[in-house]
Amino acid sequence: MYFSNQTADEFGYSIDPETDPSIRRAIHQGVTSSGCGWLQNPWTLMVTEAPGKAGPDNPVRALLTTPDRAAREVAIWISIAPDGRIKSGQGVPDWWETDVQVCPSG
Repeated sequence: MYFSNQTADEFGYSIDPETDPSIRRAIHQGVTSSGCGWLQNPWTLMVTEAPGKAGPDNPVRALLTTPDRAAREVAIWISIAPDGRIKSGQGVPDWWETDVQVCPSG
């Protein structure tokens, strides 16, 4: 996963596949990436206003689900613009300038 957070705030993301334990992490300011792994279908990825569990004080800002990104072995990117708008896509994003993350197969 690749992240570009152009705001001064930390956002959060959570991956909640039905068959795996939930994963919750921060999306720090700047351009970062986060590990490798293959999710069991179906899965949901939520981006929240802050790190931590989604709720009334931490609203969901974006939601990706299995039909949106059904391929099992694909990179996902999340981009947060300076005004807080969120975009997402598949593959290595154009704004990623370092070596491409290579995940082990299997």
